[in-house]
Amino acid sequence: MRNCKNQMIALACAAVLAGCAGKTSYTINGSVEGAADGDKVYMLQVADGRPDTVAVADVKGGAFTFEGEAPETAVRYVTYGNGGTRYMTEVFLQPGDIEVVLAGDSYAKGTVDNDLFLTFNGALRQLQQEVSSLYNDLASCDDEQTRQELAAKMQAKEQEFPGLVADFVSGNAGSAAGLFVFGQGLDGGMLPFATLDSLYTVLTDSIKATALGREVAARYDHVAATMPGRTIKDFSMDGLDGKTYRFAEIVKGAEFTLVDFWASWCPPCMRAVPELKQLAKDYKGRSFQIVGVSLDSKHPEWEGAVKDKGLDWLQLSDLRGWECEAARLYNVTSIPTVMLVDSTGTIVTKGHSLDEVRAAMGE
Repeated sequence: MRNCKNQMIALACAAVLAGCAGKTSYTINGSVEGAADGDKVYMLQVADGRPDTVAVADVKGGAFTFEGEAPETAVRYVTYGNGGTRYMTEVFLQPGDIEVVLAGDSYAKGTVDNDLFLTFNGALRQLQQEVSSLYNDLASCDDEQTRQELAAKMQAKEQEFPGLVADFVSGNAGSAAGLFVFGQGLDGGMLPFATLDSLYTVLTDSIKATALGREVAARYDHVAATMPGRTIKDFSMDGLDGKTYRFAEIVKGAEFTLVDFWASWCPPCMRAVPELKQLAKDYKGRSFQIVGVSLDSKHPEWEGAVKDKGLDWLQLSDLRGWECEAARLYNVTSIPTVMLVDSTGTIVTKGHSLDEVRAAMGE
């Protein structure tokens, strides 16, 4: 009798464990700071940079709930907007109970990947605050020696960002959170391509085989195709002079062609103009040319900036803003971005540093 009872208990436990192992349902219990009853909270899926609403929840007593199935971990965005108030946070949909807080510092927690990502974001936010504090101290400092010391500290602190990302990805190479942060590194230009390339090999085969992994792989392949050593992708675009130019033909006209992705509405782009002009002056008489590709969307603003700043090199634009064909071809996600190409159509450097450009040209 005792053996039969023990056997039944074992079978019951096995059934419970089997049920847990096969669980795919999730529940999101959330709160929204300052929301009124009847306000809406949206769950979005982003594909190819375009958000689609996949679920809507009503707010009641400052709270909301989403429920559903997650047979495989997926990334969604939970958002709230009312007047000038906007909250958003990433959520890893996976089996279990997830808590979402939409407020000044929005977050999700409660399952493995949400907790991992929350920890990463906390470290990232701390580093950002330290850099911001140093920047404020530098802006208000009048003593030159102290300014130099603060500038050096700020530069050193900024250089910690790539390490923070790389350490998190390599330490969580089999998780959706690690994969997602790797994808953010692809988009943000925070990591040199050599580091990204190395990290991609660290990611586990099992995580790469997921839907999220396949999506990140497609973006990685796109980025890899526009990195140094690869052959350029051709495009045609109108110049400010009204003529149409083919990029593959342009680069044949000089040993080196520097492509400057910029826009009139971009303050860092405007601050980079003197350095670009100095580069053009230093290499005058050599087989070197600059081509500007503007991410403007309005012709008067584009033309006005070219004239006001004296950008006397070839200027191209299709006036489509961030949808600019060349920017999308070369995975330009922040500006200014510069890309050096040789006369064979091979990409030599790509990034944000003109010092790298000078070094690549043998200075």
